[in-house]
Amino acid sequence: PVNSIGVAEFFGLLYIAYELVSILKNMTLCGLPVKHIWEAIKKFLSQYTDELPDRT
Repeated sequence: PVNSIGVAEFFGLLYIAYELVSILKNMTLCGLPVKHIWEAIKKFLSQYTDELPDRT
């Protein structure tokens, strides 16, 4: 069990989340069948950022 995390671990988790979103976006752009998952993530992220592409 984890009792606490440090700054390095926190940013490591953020980096992993960023990479997963990037992979899903690229899979969607390539036409792979992950559009439903990408739409859910895009809807969630659109509340917090304006940097998502409009064309997907």
